[in-house]
Amino acid sequence: MEKLQSVDWRGLYKTATNKVKKYTMNLSELELQVEDATSLEVWGPHGSVMTEIAESSFDPESYRQIMGVIARRLKEEGENWRMCYKALLLLEFLIKHGPTQVVRDVESSGGVLDRLTRFQFKDPNGKDHGQNVRHRAGEIVALEERALPQAILAAAAGEQEGQQRHHAVGQRQRCLGKEPLVMAGTNGERQCTLRVCRPA
Repeated sequence: MEKLQSVDWRGLYKTATNKVKKYTMNLSELELQVEDATSLEVWGPHGSVMTEIAESSFDPESYRQIMGVIARRLKEEGENWRMCYKALLLLEFLIKHGPTQVVRDVESSGGVLDRLTRFQFKDPNGKDHGQNVRHRAGEIVALEERALPQAILAAAAGEQEGQQRHHAVGQRQRCLGKEPLVMAGTNGERQCTLRVCRPA
């Protein structure tokens, strides 16, 4: 009996549920992690988990997966308010600690947050859980408005840096072979009398 009591039944159930989701919904480990962080459990997403997710968000494919789960969670309504609320907590964390793309994406989908500032749900006892969602959505709107100018500047700087890097690589290319090849650079196209190019 003591052995049965010491078993982490909640952990076993969570593991089994994640395995089912992984194979039936074709979710990645990262998507499962985001779903766990924004589940119906009464506790909020742990700081260390949100940090791991934020670190992963700098990879383009991981970013797509993370934001995909958050977008689904933000559509939740009624008694699933906690999923929506925890997704907002994670989104706020990503705005502060993730790539600047988060701010721009939030700004471009402002209608979602606007809807959530009017979120409504009361439990059978009349407790207004919707106020948690409304308040958090309002906080993110204010945060996004403050962070957007900096995100735009950072994006512009990143694009300029990328163009400069592309130009530098084009300038340093060495060509091997004999057949003509046109190489494109930031200053237009030029004719190269060699066939195969590789970085210097």
